Amino acid sequence: MVLYALACLIGSYWGLRFYGDTGFLFRELLDPEFPAGAFTACSGGFLLWAGWTWIAVGRDRADRWAMGLGIGLAYLGLDDVLQVHEGLTRQLVALGVPRPLGLDQDVLVFAAYAMALAPCLLAVLPRVRAHRTGLRLFLLALGLAAASQALDLAPWDRLSTVQRQWFGACEETTKTLATLAFALASAALRNGR
Repeated sequence: MVLYALACLIGSYWGLRFYGDTGFLFRELLDPEFPAGAFTACSGGFLLWAGWTWIAVGRDRADRWAMGLGIGLAYLGLDDVLQVHEGLTRQLVALGVPRPLGLDQDVLVFAAYAMALAPCLLAVLPRVRAHRTGLRLFLLALGLAAASQALDLAPWDRLSTVQRQWFGACEETTKTLATLAFALASAALRNGR
């Protein structure tokens, strides 16, 4: 997956440098103006994998919090592919909801998602800390997710086309690697490693 991410970044750089466009690798299928594409499919798949793994952990151990986390992660995977949060953000804009701290309204959508998943995540943290491999991958996933979110906070409406393409590529790469690390952490935790 890391090689895939690097290949996509190199391909995007090549396309941007010589053709003025990053191509499909960072284009959404449903919204051609939004940079993402192939990475969105990967990160959505990884979140679904992590979700199903946590659902299985919850089922095996009769742990409702783990199942709740799994359902939430599976939803995030579907949200990523189907662009639910973008639609919710457009609705917030149409309703006239102000921009929090000058940031896009999608921050409000992600904050709502985080508040919904936080109790489940906190409840499973003792299990995560008990597994060395799972903990390392989990911490890597959190770091990459934080980097992705920081890149996503860029004022997209003030960026040039080239800056959007590069920020989009970097944000999608870090997000996809974060979801891969989270999926691998989930698998390691389920297998007791």
